[in-house]
Order: sequence, then C-alpha cells, then structure tokens
Amino acid sequence: MENSSKQISDNPINAIKAMMILNAFKSLCEKANGYNLVPLKGVSLLSTIYSERLDREVSDIDLLVFPREKADKLFQQLIEDGYKTEFPMALQKDALNSKLKASMLSPSSTLPNVDVHIALVTKKFFSRSIGTFNDDAIERATHINGALYKLDPIDEWLFLAQHAAFHLFTNVKWLIDLELLLRGFDEKQVDSLLERSRQYGFDRVVGAAKHHLARLNGDNVKWINRLPETKGLFAKYVRHCDRPLNTKNKWHKILIDYFEFMCIDSLPKRIKAFASLIFPSIGKMKNIYRSTSTILMCLMYPIHILVMSLISLIFACYYLTGFLRR
Repeated sequence: MENSSKQISDNPINAIKAMMILNAFKSLCEKANGYNLVPLKGVSLLSTIYSERLDREVSDIDLLVFPREKADKLFQQLIEDGYKTEFPMALQKDALNSKLKASMLSPSSTLPNVDVHIALVTKKFFSRSIGTFNDDAIERATHINGALYKLDPIDEWLFLAQHAAFHLFTNVKWLIDLELLLRGFDEKQVDSLLERSRQYGFDRVVGAAKHHLARLNGDNVKWINRLPETKGLFAKYVRHCDRPLNTKNKWHKILIDYFEFMCIDSLPKRIKAFASLIFPSIGKMKNIYRSTSTILMCLMYPIHILVMSLISLIFACYYLTGFLRR
C-alpha cells in the first residue's frame, strides 16, 4: 500500500490541481442560495485523509445537492458561470430523475467540470435496491458551515465502494481511498459498517471491495477479515473481472454494465432490475437513447425489448457456462 500511495503522491501536479479544485468548490459553496452541498469522492477526501499533502489525484468536482427540489438553482448558477450540460436534455425533469445526476462542462481550462448528484447513489438499478440509504445518508451528514455538509464516514465508505465496484476497481486510487478510510475506523465504526451493509443491501459490493483490497495489499488491510466474503457464482464473477477488460470491446462493455445487476444483494430485486431493463418506461427509454420524441420511443420499444432480451440471454449463457469452468 505504501508503494501505491507513493505512486500517487510523487506527482506535484496533483497538489496544484487539488488546490484549484478546492478553491472552485469553495466558490460554489459561497454562491449557494437555498440549497446545500455535500462534496463527494476526491473533493471530499482532500479535506480528510489527504488533507496534509493534497496528493490525491482529482480531475473534477463531484457533489451532492439537497434538497433535490432546489437543484435547479445550482444548475442555473453553473450556467450563469458559463458551464454547459454534457447532453442537451440532461437537465430535463424525466432525464434527471432517471439518471439522478448531470455533468456540467467547464467553460475554461482553469475550472474543473462539475458532476452534480441529486442522490448519493445514482446507478439507476442498484439505487432502487438499497432502500432508504440515499435519504438516510443525508440525514446523517454533518453540517460544517453555510451550505456545506459532510458525509458520515461509514456512508462515505459504502458510497465509494459501490462507485469503485461499478468501474470494476480499475483505478488503484479508489482502493487506496477505501483502505485509508478503513485504517481510520475503530471497532465500533466497523460494526456500524457491517450493519449498514446488511441493512441497505451492500454486502455484495463490500465483498467485491474486500476481494480487490486483498489483491492489492493482502491481509495487511486493517479490518479486512471482518468484511463479508463473496460467495457462489458471484465470487466467480468477481474473480473473472480481475482480468484486464477492453472497454472498447462490446462484449466486455456488456460484462461491465451487467455487473450492476450482479451487485444487487436480493434475488427478487435483481430479477426486478433485469425486468426493468428489458421493459423500461417511455421516460426511461428517452433517457437511454437521449431522445425527446415519445413517438420515436414507442416505435423503438419492441426493438429494444428484442435486443435487450437477446443480450441478456447471451450474458446469462456466458455467466453460467464460462464462469463455471474457471
């Protein structure tokens, strides 16, 4: 772990960019009017486990705005500052409520892009399987000053674990984040982490994180032996994803996309998520295909059902046969 951390910290550009991004986030907090902001990912970690050296690589600002009904005020402020949406329909109500976040592109190279979350966990299928976690995490957040709030460390760990999981832990910095946060936990916090993991449905995500933390630093990771194990076919699936994947390869892309479904703890919720993928609402169709035309989506609906059914069948065959041979 020391070697991995050193690889990140030896780059002085990281500290320079970190200061620039922290200043930009501070400016957003000062301009906040009628809404609150919670820093996420790198912006949050720069004020805690990386606060002394600012040596964590950060490229943009990730934040949660609440209450979500006031998010339009933040978007308006960003637009006034010169930011633009990544997609033309990103701020439309149906699209925003489906995707639960929107990326705002910076007007210049001196300002970072801003990813605005209106919910903490935004993966559309997984977020529906974790009960009241998003709302409860906001309730547990600590008020710092003004519009600024800070996530509870346990909620932050679970959030970072699911984010890393849905990117298949491809960046070592995400594992370092998780390890450093675990290192700062006491036994009572670990008990709470395990309790919330079971309560909200994060056990598969935490088990996948444990597997990759063990690959990175073995049993030297503090508290790793207390984290839940992956089991059965899901354990094979997690190990299968150890192999480097080419995200330009369409079959590997499908493997990555379907990992979200496999991380849902409850089998009934997993089946419901698959059904929602194959039979989405027209509003979700518009978000998937980035279209505003209801007529076009109605015409495409049977094609979507056929294509997604075939892809799901291929994935199921690959999952049941290919992984069992490993």
